[in-house]
Amino acid sequence: MSLEYYLIRSSHVNKNTLHLTSLFNLLNQQASEAIKPTSRKPKIIGDFAQSDVNVNDRAHFYGFKSKFRIQKFSREPHTNLRCWVIFDHLNKRIADLSLYDNEPIYEIGYPCLTIGENNGLYGRNLATILNRDEDITEYYRIPHSDSIDYGHANFSNGFSIMLIFKPYGFKQQNGIDQTVYQKINDSSVTGGVSVRYDPEGRLKTFVRQSNLDYDHVTEKYKLRQWSYNTVVITYDPLANPRLQVRINGEVMSDDMYYSPEWSTDPANTDAYFGIGNNLDSGKAWIALQEFRQANEVWTSTQMKNLFANKLTIDSNIYGETAWCGYTRFHDPNVATMGFDSTTYDSVGFDTV
Repeated sequence: MSLEYYLIRSSHVNKNTLHLTSLFNLLNQQASEAIKPTSRKPKIIGDFAQSDVNVNDRAHFYGFKSKFRIQKFSREPHTNLRCWVIFDHLNKRIADLSLYDNEPIYEIGYPCLTIGENNGLYGRNLATILNRDEDITEYYRIPHSDSIDYGHANFSNGFSIMLIFKPYGFKQQNGIDQTVYQKINDSSVTGGVSVRYDPEGRLKTFVRQSNLDYDHVTEKYKLRQWSYNTVVITYDPLANPRLQVRINGEVMSDDMYYSPEWSTDPANTDAYFGIGNNLDSGKAWIALQEFRQANEVWTSTQMKNLFANKLTIDSNIYGETAWCGYTRFHDPNVATMGFDSTTYDSVGFDTV
């Protein structure tokens, strides 16, 4: 008898993947010899091409198939998600997986990739390092649009944000706390959001709505240095307190009141990662892995789920997608599609 061929595919050539290939070759040879000395020895096909399939993709690896299948990014199956970015490559533009085309743009500096936190879905686990050099500024920005504008009517019921990042040092830069994310609504700063951390490891979240400031400041050293932090923030204008913050699944208490310094040059209303929109102070030396934004207020259970499985706000304790291959289409205008309770227009209205 003979054994099936294993197929191992990876996104990048690296020592870890090469080492895994050699180990699996030894394993296959031992398994082959245990059956029959004359059996055909299986081998691993090491195809180091650009692919979304990796050695850690169990659905593929355990398939014992001699051909590969391509797995694309799964979509968070919630229509309120307005931006979902994974910073795992260094293109000038990174795709927005929420399908709202809020693509981050990288413009200056020399960012590089590093090993990211295992999110349970992608074996490559990469993140982008920003601002390693004190004299070089590096950041990503998302151009202003209604779908990420906190001042838009779509965000009137509140919003939620998730950030996964690793701080490389707790210190200020040019006298300003390091800024992980900042977005202001308009040039007069009537509203906006800023997420920062200070020299004592406090995470500081500021939200301005109708010229009123709301803040959440954690206790000292709740952020982990040189380690990835999953930060989930919700803002509910009808709740008291309005801001709720979780770090690595733990509910953070609001330790102190702090009056935020907003940008000294608020003319630009784009969203910024790694620096505030004044661009000359408060830049953050971080490894940035992921960002999500939704125009809904996630529940405590949903926030906990994001840390537990790194994939979805739904309860999914094993970190495996039950909706693999799911693709969300924008809701059609049913009034013009001829869709009713008994029939539908199969040409104008496609279902999946």
